[in-house]
Amino acid sequence: GSLFVEAAVARDYYIIMAQLMVYGVAVIFAGLIADIAYAVADPRIRYQ
Repeated sequence: GSLFVEAAVARDYYIIMAQLMVYGVAVIFAGLIADIAYAVADPRIRYQ
C-alpha cells in the first residue's frame, strides 16, 4: 500500500524487496490453501 509507494519514492530498496517477498509468500500460501480446499470440497480430486 502506501508504505510501498513511499519506499519507492524514497528509493528504499530494502523495504521494497521485503514487501515483494512477503507478497510472494502470501500468494504461494494462498494457492496452497486453494488447492487443499478444492481437494476437500470435491472428492473426485485426488493428489498422488
